[in-house]
Amino acid sequence: METNNTFKGKFNYTYIETGYNDQNFNKVYDTLTRSLDCVLLLPNENNKCVIEMNFETPDSKHKDLISSDLKNIILNGSDLLYLGIHLKSYKELNKSVILYGDFILEINDEMDGYHMFNFSIEIENREIINAIENQKLISTT
Repeated sequence: METNNTFKGKFNYTYIETGYNDQNFNKVYDTLTRSLDCVLLLPNENNKCVIEMNFETPDSKHKDLISSDLKNIILNGSDLLYLGIHLKSYKELNKSVILYGDFILEINDEMDGYHMFNFSIEIENREIINAIENQKLISTT
């Protein structure tokens, strides 16, 4: 059941590149866009703004339940997968809202570089606009 601070959506993500410090690595994933269900809690019972999802790497080697703090873009998420999620903007469409941003993924077992992705989140509840603005989740930089 959705409450006024819980928003279910579709998380769509596309791989960009992998890098570590100033080094560039070869592309390690394909650039197909993948989708999965997510829940945004703005805020949750601990007064944190989080996104929760069963995230899977594009190569399907790693899958884990992610709970990532949207106000702390330092890598966090789970014991296996660390995500740093950065919300950049949103767009209103009829009865829905699309959030846009990017994220960095680090895999605990590998620690070989940061994998960068773009994403969008489709939410069919326009009340999320008030929640993201009240919580100051959209970066203006």
